[in-house]
Amino acid sequence: MAPSADHQPARRREAGFTLVEITVAISLLLIGVLGVTTMVAYSNKTTVTSNSRQGATTLVRRVIESSRALSFRSLQNATLASAIQTQSPDLATTSGGGVWTVNRDGYVYTLTANVCRVDDDSDGYGVHDAADPAFCSDSTTTGTADDKAGDYKRVTVTASWSSNGATKSLKQVTVVPPGGTGDAPAVTDVHPTNPAGTAGQPLLVSTQPSPSQITFTATATNTPSYMSWLIDGTPNQTCPPTITACTGSGSTWGFTWALGTPTIDNTAGSVNQGKCITPTTSTFVFDGTYQVGAQPLDANGLAGIAASTPVTINRCAPIPPPNFNATGRDRNLTDSPIDIEWNDNPEGDLVGYRVVRGTSTTNFQAVCPPNLSDPPVEDMHSCIDPSPPTYNKNNAYYYGVYAYDQDTSGAVRQGALSYIEINTDQNKAPKPPTNLTATASGSDVTVTWKIPGSPLDPDTGDTIDSWRIYRRLPASPPGTPWDYTDRLDYDGVLAYCGGTNASGTICSYTDTNTGGVVHEYTVRSVDTHLRESNVPGGAPPSA
Repeated sequence: MAPSADHQPARRREAGFTLVEITVAISLLLIGVLGVTTMVAYSNKTTVTSNSRQGATTLVRRVIESSRALSFRSLQNATLASAIQTQSPDLATTSGGGVWTVNRDGYVYTLTANVCRVDDDSDGYGVHDAADPAFCSDSTTTGTADDKAGDYKRVTVTASWSSNGATKSLKQVTVVPPGGTGDAPAVTDVHPTNPAGTAGQPLLVSTQPSPSQITFTATATNTPSYMSWLIDGTPNQTCPPTITACTGSGSTWGFTWALGTPTIDNTAGSVNQGKCITPTTSTFVFDGTYQVGAQPLDANGLAGIAASTPVTINRCAPIPPPNFNATGRDRNLTDSPIDIEWNDNPEGDLVGYRVVRGTSTTNFQAVCPPNLSDPPVEDMHSCIDPSPPTYNKNNAYYYGVYAYDQDTSGAVRQGALSYIEINTDQNKAPKPPTNLTATASGSDVTVTWKIPGSPLDPDTGDTIDSWRIYRRLPASPPGTPWDYTDRLDYDGVLAYCGGTNASGTICSYTDTNTGGVVHEYTVRSVDTHLRESNVPGGAPPSA
């Protein structure tokens, strides 16, 4: 009898991986691990390269910044490496000429630095000398337009190093303009040596005819190549090339300031006998206080720090005020005022002017200011005598002006006299303008007229020099004469007439201060001796 199913023996089950499967799995795992290992190694190599380049970039930038901190004058190939290392001691690991090494984060960088000059074409080209540094290889064009050819300097810094068995390099370039800290020379002292002044005190020159010149000495730092001597901040001469009146080099320079000799009126019987009058030379130095200084410049024309010292010159009482004129307007006015004008004196130490009149050049009474006891008036160069005395045309009558300064004791001192004899018929009035109109535009009024036909003035050599505009409320009755107090404005011919004084030219003046009130206007021409014309014919225009 066969055994039943419940009593049959159990079979052993077969489970797990075969040898082939295990071998394949191991191979795949090895391939993955090797790939990851290769990738990590390449990543590490790339990181090393990047870190070394970043370190080189930082280091080169540090060298560039150190070079820019140096003064322009010290940028020379012979000393550039040592100057950079002195400026930044952290860059001075090892030095040797223009090449040195610096350790940074486990890398050894070899550094080189060089500098050259560039002749920029913006100011033309100049002569290229062989001084250190030489001109750059791409700056070869020369010329004569630029007397300071080295306009700026170009610094090139290169770093080289080894990374992963390969040699790497990196280069940066910067441009350095003139004018760095400590670059420019400076004048530390300027003082007169003959005549010698007192330390800390202005030099006073108060005698005549000598001294006719003053010598100065200047002391400078940083060895300027040039020295400009200044009078009130304006260059008087530069040494070199001007070597006749200035000398020196290095730290010590000298300069001679020529003052000229005062011109004295020695004419017997002259009203100004024994006084200083207008000098015969244009280079004469007038009285006043001046700042005499020195401005150093380096070989590239870079201006340094200037210094100055005050010098007071008081050798003369004021000369006669120049271009003095006085004349009467003796027609078509309610009275006969005298117009007086002159140009400012050239002296720098004046305290004012005084206008006088009289029957002789020594017998005067005051006009402006009105009393002889009044102090001279500052900043005055014109005056009107509203009520001149009645005088006989057969006798001389004079107007004059004095300028005043102070002597060395501080007392007010009268200068030489400018005067004119007004009681003559030699100066005839110029022609009046024509075609006078007045047109309103809002609250402004434009007055126009024409320059009269040639000749503008009947006197030989005389002409119309200016115009005087008069304005008043409409007169009652019509035909009322104009008064000098009606004068509104006056100026030169060219200011109102488009730059010309040709006959027939239309001139114009705009009155912007009418206040919206209607006025009537007239214009009178004035010759070079202040004589006014008649008023134009016809009724004055109003607007």
